[in-house]
Amino acid sequence: MPAEGGKPAEINLPHTVRSGPTWFPKSDRLAYIPWNQIWSVGLDGSSPTLMLDKSGLLFAPSWSPDGKRIFFKWLQGDMRDIWWLAADERGQPKGSVKPVSSGLNVANFSISNDGRKLVYSTIDYQHNIYSLPITKHRKLSLADAKPITSEKWYMGRGVVLAMSPDYEWITFMPHRGGYQQIWIVQKNGENLRPITADSSSKCGVRWDPDGEHIAFTTNEDIYTISIKGGPATPLLADSSYENWPSWSHDGEKIVFVSDRSGNSDLWITPVIGGEAEQLTTHEADDYAPLWSPDGDKISFGSDRVGSHDIYLYLVNSREIKKLTSVHSPDYIGHDWSPDGKKIYINYQPGENQFSRIISEITVQDGSMRTIFESKRSTIQDMLGTGIITDGEFVYFMKQHHGGESWIADLVYE
Repeated sequence: MPAEGGKPAEINLPHTVRSGPTWFPKSDRLAYIPWNQIWSVGLDGSSPTLMLDKSGLLFAPSWSPDGKRIFFKWLQGDMRDIWWLAADERGQPKGSVKPVSSGLNVANFSISNDGRKLVYSTIDYQHNIYSLPITKHRKLSLADAKPITSEKWYMGRGVVLAMSPDYEWITFMPHRGGYQQIWIVQKNGENLRPITADSSSKCGVRWDPDGEHIAFTTNEDIYTISIKGGPATPLLADSSYENWPSWSHDGEKIVFVSDRSGNSDLWITPVIGGEAEQLTTHEADDYAPLWSPDGDKISFGSDRVGSHDIYLYLVNSREIKKLTSVHSPDYIGHDWSPDGKKIYINYQPGENQFSRIISEITVQDGSMRTIFESKRSTIQDMLGTGIITDGEFVYFMKQHHGGESWIADLVYE
């Protein structure tokens, strides 16, 4: 749209813009990144030109002030570095791509107006699983948390943790090779290994009652895979979006979330196949269903009252009861105790997105006891929303972000 105001005009592009756009300094063209390519296009959407096509993920296209080079971030494996490519004013590439940095894990960068300086920031991700003892003596803090893993990798705040039926193994989903993959580790921190390693992101991981397979969502469909790895088998694959699978205690059914009715509701289906049955019909978004250990209840999160709380679906009567009243502005993580008498929740108590509370809920009467509280004000140490328990400890993901800012001379050879 005109800088002085006026009506915006749509630019019809052949792709979805994931990063960019950025102006060509010497012509009325734009550069943008749909995923692993860089394209240039006229302001009216004409003459789309493929500038670069590479494996991995590309980010943040930025032109040098003289319009002769386009700079960008390139994620290869788990490392982000700055690269550049020479091009003319029509967006035609000239020569091959060249690296500016190597092994820095660059978060952001900017080129000075004269094109002679580069300022960039690096980021150090340390997202790991921690444990906290369930104690009645006092409220715990991050100082009481003990690390289960100690890796330098990235996990999103909403990553789902899952505990094996024997309460000895934990699955989680770090980003490896540019995609969110399924990993497994013993709760004592030993025998860390991957389950998947393909080029698609995973979410909504849950174990089967026998502890031999894991259900997960990828590409909006639900699959199962052996804990030993190998090929995944489709369980629910159709044109609708499915997520959050959870096995019944007898292993015969799976409850899941689907938008096949036009909204995110709970559905149930036999594992051996058959017609799915819709359980909830509320206009709000229901998510993260979990079967109780005795199979009589299904807990789930929902924003039915304009904020997030945990609800119970009573399997026999089909009644829905509101269990908590924490009114969280964000998604709530939760898990059942092994005896089915308690539910542990991990939630954001107010508008401060860095604060988290972990509470113990008594299922019978809904009474709540806070066992952990973190009042952070920065992104440096944040808790994820996932939580699991073995009855003695609760386990959650903590994000630690570090990094530095640097300035460097740009020298073109």
